[in-house]
Amino acid sequence: MFAELTPEQARQIVDVEQVFNTLREAMQELNGRYAGSMFWVTSRNKRYLRRTIKKVATSLGVESQDTHAIHDAFVAGKDRFLKVRDDCRVRLDGMARVNRALRLGRVPNEAARLLRRFDEAGILGRQIKVVGTNALFAYEAAAAVQLQSDVMATGDLDLLFDARRRLRLLGDEGPQSLMNMLQKADRSFRARPSNTYSAANSRGYMVDLITPVGKHPMQGDADRKPKSISNFGALDEGGDDLVAVGINGLEWLENAPTLTQIAIADDGKPVRIVTIDPRVFAAHKLWLADRADRERIKRGRDRLQARAAYIIARDYLNMSFDDHEALAACPSQMISALDDAFGNH
Repeated sequence: MFAELTPEQARQIVDVEQVFNTLREAMQELNGRYAGSMFWVTSRNKRYLRRTIKKVATSLGVESQDTHAIHDAFVAGKDRFLKVRDDCRVRLDGMARVNRALRLGRVPNEAARLLRRFDEAGILGRQIKVVGTNALFAYEAAAAVQLQSDVMATGDLDLLFDARRRLRLLGDEGPQSLMNMLQKADRSFRARPSNTYSAANSRGYMVDLITPVGKHPMQGDADRKPKSISNFGALDEGGDDLVAVGINGLEWLENAPTLTQIAIADDGKPVRIVTIDPRVFAAHKLWLADRADRERIKRGRDRLQARAAYIIARDYLNMSFDDHEALAACPSQMISALDDAFGNH
């Protein structure tokens, strides 16, 4: 089931992670402290320093030593981080060829393009997390192993929508619909007429949006209903945005600790994955495999994935299954079932 990375592969991934993290830090500066532009304007025979961010202009004061210092520091800082950004991108392009040669690419390009888009928009990990099979790419990367292809094969991307947060997707680019984000990554994405929680592109790759349903422990007796994540946060009545389908049991996933990991996509470039704790993933998959209403064809694969996540968490990531605080959201009997099923492996 597992193949451990060679020393050469492991060193390459460490190098990629360092460059990618440097790029992300530069992008955070460019999108934050150095966002927009700063320039001088003349009004009534005086010069003023003005800053514009997303078409919104703000005056920083009349020309003076202080405003000149502000302007010079802004220009110098932005130039510095632009160079870091450009240099890191060039280096990652070169590393991508090595990554492909070393067979490090794991995450399907379809999923990687979408995750990069969500990450750039600032919603990955804040309002949506990766669940389902694609979470295993994060676990194996964290453990420096590669799982067999039959465990990893998938043609869709399951996204867990955190319904405790505001219903609209308010990312760094402002409020957007999920469908809008999907179409920015691939114009062929359309909502599926038969399932309002699912979208598919022209090649049949699907994205499913799921959320807990029923009563949630953090909301007392309030009922949880399927939610749309359209711009205004209302239920999508006849619109073209996705509506998260409510699934029993997902409150375990919603309240699980988060795992963030950089993995390598098939194109050789890094992609950031934010998902749930592998212990909770394993418990959930085993629970699914034992459900009488689960499609028989999926049960065996559920069990394989549960076992893979369990072993990675226990043997490679040294995670304790007795950590009651971290695993508080997951029923104790589900954790016990993991030991019964896989403890001797």
